[in-house]
Amino acid sequence: MKDSDTELADIYNESWFRVGKINDLKNFSEFNRYVRDSKLSDFSGDILARLQEVVFTTPIINFFEEKEQDLHKALNIFIRINSGGQPLDFSDLIMSIAVANWSKKDARKEVHNLVDSVQEVGFSISKDFIFKCYLYLFSSDIRFKVTNFTKENAHNFEQDWEKIRDAILKVFELLRLFGYNDLTLASKNTAIPIIYYLYHRGIYGDFCTSVGYESDREIMAKWTHVMMLKRVFGGTSDATLAQIRKAFTEDIMSEIKIRPEITQFPVAQIARPM
Repeated sequence: MKDSDTELADIYNESWFRVGKINDLKNFSEFNRYVRDSKLSDFSGDILARLQEVVFTTPIINFFEEKEQDLHKALNIFIRINSGGQPLDFSDLIMSIAVANWSKKDARKEVHNLVDSVQEVGFSISKDFIFKCYLYLFSSDIRFKVTNFTKENAHNFEQDWEKIRDAILKVFELLRLFGYNDLTLASKNTAIPIIYYLYHRGIYGDFCTSVGYESDREIMAKWTHVMMLKRVFGGTSDATLAQIRKAFTEDIMSEIKIRPEITQFPVAQIARPM
């Protein structure tokens, strides 16, 4: 089986040098022996010599070797190191995963358009909020970790994007109907369980206006007011959201699909100790 260095050389018909390997060539005689045995061109040898110089002789590059193969940890290190350059946050890196795995739509454009649409309703949301909704719908673990954003999840995200987008937008229209605005809605996490509910019921069309959903809207409004008054979503919002999602049991979700006309937002189950 070929190693990755050999595979790269085969693909590009050139010699490649893994940058991290320079750590093994700190000794000058070992470095010269490597260059000689590799039969490098003068240009390639000069490039490697410069790399060896800036790493070990002229300390203009700070580095350490991270041996743990943890992508989430690596991204956090990258964000910290890159803080002095072009600012990148975690959602930018997650966005890159979505962009790489969406085949028919431009994930970046779609997400930014949704942020703008919610802004027109009167609320400001971030990319982070949209990805949090994404996790809430598709991942058993809703913590904002890169390992929770899988290729399979990204496929589901693209496949159901229109439904997710419409559910998110409709919930903020609903919150405006309840009397909230961007200042009075203290925690936008309150919207996420309602988004989950509307998404699975598929009732984001006329939910805000239909007489048939009036009772359900009243239940949601009361629940939202209680959440706001009790400041339920504090520093442990992920744990709170996870507990709330447990109220949407398989029985309730099955009932939603079988008898959607009588199913209502499960406030009793949410309030029940889990």
